[in-house]
Amino acid sequence: MTDNGNENTGGKKNDGIGTVLFVIYLFFLLAAVIIIGRIIYIQVFYKPDEAFIREFTPQNRKEIIEPERGAILTADGKILAASVPMYQIAIDCTVRKAEFLKMKNREKGEEAEAEWLQKAKDLSKGLSAIYKDKSAGEYYRMIAEGRRSNRRYVRIGGLVNHEQMLEISSLPLFEEGKYKGGIIIEKYEKRIYPYGSLAKRILGNLDDNNPNNDDVGIEGKYDYALHGTEGYEWLKKTDNYEYIRNYDSTFVKVEDGKDVRTTLNIEIQDIAEKALKKGLEGNEKIVDKIEGGCAIVMDVKTGAIRAMVNLTMDKDKKARERFNYAVGRAEAPGSVFKTATLMALLDDGKAELSTEVPTFRGIWSYKGEKMPADPYLRRWESDKISVRDGMKISSNQVFRYLVCENYDDAPERFVNKLYEYKLGEAFDFDVKGLATPEIPLPGSVNWSGTTLPTIAYGYSIKETPLHIAMFYNGIANRGKLMKPYLVESIEKDGKVVERIKPTVLNGSICSEATIDSITDVLKDVVLEGTAKRVKSAKCPVAGKTGTARMLVTYEHNGKQFTAYQDDKGQKRHQGSFVGFFPADEPRYTVMVVVYSKLSTADFYGGSIPADVFREIVNSIYTLSGGWSEKLKSKGSVPDMAITKIETGADELDKVPDIKGMGLKDAMYSVENCGYRCSYEGTGHVVRQSPAAGTSAKKGTTVHFTLK
Repeated sequence: MTDNGNENTGGKKNDGIGTVLFVIYLFFLLAAVIIIGRIIYIQVFYKPDEAFIREFTPQNRKEIIEPERGAILTADGKILAASVPMYQIAIDCTVRKAEFLKMKNREKGEEAEAEWLQKAKDLSKGLSAIYKDKSAGEYYRMIAEGRRSNRRYVRIGGLVNHEQMLEISSLPLFEEGKYKGGIIIEKYEKRIYPYGSLAKRILGNLDDNNPNNDDVGIEGKYDYALHGTEGYEWLKKTDNYEYIRNYDSTFVKVEDGKDVRTTLNIEIQDIAEKALKKGLEGNEKIVDKIEGGCAIVMDVKTGAIRAMVNLTMDKDKKARERFNYAVGRAEAPGSVFKTATLMALLDDGKAELSTEVPTFRGIWSYKGEKMPADPYLRRWESDKISVRDGMKISSNQVFRYLVCENYDDAPERFVNKLYEYKLGEAFDFDVKGLATPEIPLPGSVNWSGTTLPTIAYGYSIKETPLHIAMFYNGIANRGKLMKPYLVESIEKDGKVVERIKPTVLNGSICSEATIDSITDVLKDVVLEGTAKRVKSAKCPVAGKTGTARMLVTYEHNGKQFTAYQDDKGQKRHQGSFVGFFPADEPRYTVMVVVYSKLSTADFYGGSIPADVFREIVNSIYTLSGGWSEKLKSKGSVPDMAITKIETGADELDKVPDIKGMGLKDAMYSVENCGYRCSYEGTGHVVRQSPAAGTSAKKGTTVHFTLK
């Protein structure tokens, strides 16, 4: 019995422990189910209060970092366009206002508010002195009104530079910063053009009125290089409500834009613009009859554009950059095209300068069609005229007769020659908008019975001024036709990333003998022909005048007509002069075109365009050195005087005379007199600044040029 009792007691104890364990097990199992269910609920179904999320979740925002736009430079590194940081200042008029209102001591709050407003008065005085656009009272009333109206953003004045921004930031109230003084500083990149409107149509214009820069200038064409690549970073909000960079997020570094170095020479650009402006605005009798004009200066050897000017006359009779005539306008070139006709005739052996043709007194028919009269031959005393004389007086008859006599059976040969001169096709240029020239092909819809003779003297075709300048530049370059270009390199931090080299379009457009003959007759045009106004230029010039009527569309008796003059006898002209100088060793080719409005007045290439051309030649000749003629085969060398090298022993306050010295002697003389020196060029000193004998403080830099 005892054993059985013990067994029963042990069983009950074991059952009790098991029950307790089972209950504990059930508890934890239930807790686990609840926890898992809660996790699932939180993960899948739970949506916390939005205010709770905003309060406890760090606020991040993506900040786009704009790249700094690259600069546009001249060939020698002068800045034509650049981006500079500018700043817009504003004020948060509500700053600390709530803090003052919540002060337990009402009087102290009012005193703090009055102190803030007094600082605002002092700030207003400083703003008025810096901006000079409002009085101190006006600025204060603006800030006080903004505070009464609880305005968080009130703009102060216009954009200011970095130095002005720092000065404004140090004014009373603003010196306390954003959260106490309310100052707001916004940074902008502003595009500036240090030379104003000079070369405006070439550079383009990037400003608030043209934010997408869909302009035809370099700003537009090379935007891919100038713009750079945007970067971005993520910012997080701090407890002080400031945004700082979140280093746990991604970051893309900004890449600033590259610089574009052009072929432009700012001195030559200025010369060309002043000359063209003078020509367009200078004659009161006809100034209101002129539409505008352009001037191009090209480097003969490379085809680099040293200047390109485009001016349009405004209602106030002032010439301003409005439209790029040089590349964007293709018209019948007129007599400047006769040189291309002459080149084809000479190179094909169809004629020589001495070849004579019948004058027909300027009246001539071709295939039953009466050709326009040639007024230059009506007074010609002989019934024949040579090609040379025909070129000098710019006779249409000479060239149309010769072309029809020699190419009537195969007009495509003549037209193909013109295409070899690249006068019938466009090319990729460094600004947008280059018009495509038009030379009709035999058999095409634009070809008629009179097309061949009219092409011969520059009608029935369309050419841009740039194409004509390119062709004449090929003559100056001994037959090597160079592609005109405006950009010579793309640079990053002063290092060349991409260099644009001169491009040869045609290595030899004609023979050397043809070049010699054409150059010879173009010099005659200046000396004895239609370009006598250029004869007085400071160096020998070879060139050609051109005058062409442009088609006019008008209505008469309800019908629309297109002709070279309207029913009132009004017409529009394109006057041109193109040539190169010095004639025997050309350095530059210059093209000048003037367009007239619809009027009864006549305009000729030998008038305003020739005057502008001469002005450009004379100014460039004066500007540049080293124009001297070749040394003769024999000559005597003058005795060289011994040059005394000055030292610091005498006249220590006078700049020494170093003209004629070599580099080492010049540097020795300058430095021993206590001055610094800088130089350019090689050879012997030809210029120095300050001039010899000038009183100057020790340490002054003496700059000299060697040649």
